[in-house]
Amino acid sequence: MKQDFELAYGNGKVKFSISQDNLLDVIRPLDIKPLKNLSVEVKKAIKNPIGSEPLTEIVAPGERICIVVSDKTRIAGTEIIVPVIIEKLLKAGVFIEDILILFATGTHSQHTRKDQEAIVGPQIASRVMLLDHDCRDESNLKYLGYTNRGTRVIVNRQLIEFDRVILTGVITYHYFAGFGGGRKSILPGAAAFESIEANHKLTLSSHPGEGMNEMARTCMLRGNPVHEDMEEAAKMVNPDFLVNVVLDDNKEIARVFAGDFIKAHQKGCDYLNKHYGIPIEKKADVVIVGCGGYPKDMDFVQSHKAMDNAAHALKEGGVMVLVAEAAGGFNSPVYEKWFKLGSLDAIEEELRKNFSIPGHTVYAALEKARKFKVVWLSQQDPKKVKEMGITPVASIKEALLAVEKELGNSWKAYIIPEGYVTFPSICSSCTSST
Repeated sequence: MKQDFELAYGNGKVKFSISQDNLLDVIRPLDIKPLKNLSVEVKKAIKNPIGSEPLTEIVAPGERICIVVSDKTRIAGTEIIVPVIIEKLLKAGVFIEDILILFATGTHSQHTRKDQEAIVGPQIASRVMLLDHDCRDESNLKYLGYTNRGTRVIVNRQLIEFDRVILTGVITYHYFAGFGGGRKSILPGAAAFESIEANHKLTLSSHPGEGMNEMARTCMLRGNPVHEDMEEAAKMVNPDFLVNVVLDDNKEIARVFAGDFIKAHQKGCDYLNKHYGIPIEKKADVVIVGCGGYPKDMDFVQSHKAMDNAAHALKEGGVMVLVAEAAGGFNSPVYEKWFKLGSLDAIEEELRKNFSIPGHTVYAALEKARKFKVVWLSQQDPKKVKEMGITPVASIKEALLAVEKELGNSWKAYIIPEGYVTFPSICSSCTSST
């Protein structure tokens, strides 16, 4: 008997059937509901912090406060969170003219004034100082020291010159830092390019030619050199308070975590993993994974997130069917340049000389294409898909025929409809504890 399935694809759907004899399981995240009264929930979290005093007992009248917020590449509920934080600061006697909002742009492009207003809201933007971090502006950077792993920590000088630092952001899975949020507001968010590059190079094995460090991966904090280096750098700044959120599958705020920048972030990571980290007993011969439709499958970078998550449920030599429209293609010619290097060894060598996130993403995609047979149903140019070592297909029927050609009829598959947010892992193999 066959079982019917439907995966979101761009703004449409892809329907297919497989025999129940071939189905191992359907892997879905636990359902979480968005918060209804966001301002009230943010106030509750700030009033009852994790591992710290309430914010109003930390700050004092006359102190200068730097609030670090995510840039335009992150949906983090900033327009809801920041007004509540500022309201609390004003009640504690802080003057509005002593509050600065620092946009943690990392190595990303600078914002326009319109961008900034869209992130924090026009009312807040008209009342407080706004500043984009610039990782290459040496006049606005300050050296703090070295981490134990040799990263020279240089950060935006406002983090040091202001009396108090408050971090905001969103906690997500991150494919080499373990999780987003928390310490990432400092490094890479508000650090110098030199510091960011040194930290991100920790994704590489300490021995040239051995590829990536296996501890720098999704859901891993303890023993993850990238995370531990980020946290050590953040401790040099010593942020006074944190407000981070976890989003539901529709990018709405589902939970707010506030307090100590390490302890509150850890609680948020645990919450995220409880709902989106799905334990499995064994890996499958086949994984059929969708991103969850647009915008989660809008381009190569977004589609790769589902590919990376799904890889944790697939046997080496197995087949991954990726259902991701990726109508936006590579979204930058930089990715194509890295793919044209042709081999993992060549990409690794270049990464050791000139590390870049696009290069690392390309390496990760190519590594999976070598470890598994990846079949991709997308709107991308088939020639470019082939350059990635991936098999392009024009229909789900063609994809399933490719599975049968590779494995015959005796295979077991996981179906992962929401691969963008679902992290499957062999029981006990994931540790978010610090």
